[in-house]
Amino acid sequence: HVESISNVAITYILNKDYKKALQYYDQAQKIAPEDFIVQSNRAHVYYLMGEFDKSKKLYKELINSSDPQTKENAEYWLKEMEE
Repeated sequence: HVESISNVAITYILNKDYKKALQYYDQAQKIAPEDFIVQSNRAHVYYLMGEFDKSKKLYKELINSSDPQTKENAEYWLKEMEE
């Protein structure tokens, strides 16, 4: 269940265990590859890890999202990484 897996990932983020969180988000993405929330969260974990190139790549993919909030979020984080 993608939501349960994502909840476990959030727990790892709160404990600053970003690699473990990413493992869970990767698992969630395999189950639901089109889930824009999972994709956005993966991008943010890469950001928190300082892996900005990977984060930017994922956020750039989310710019084309049909969900306005996801698109806005992606634009925000891309701008943050440019500064």
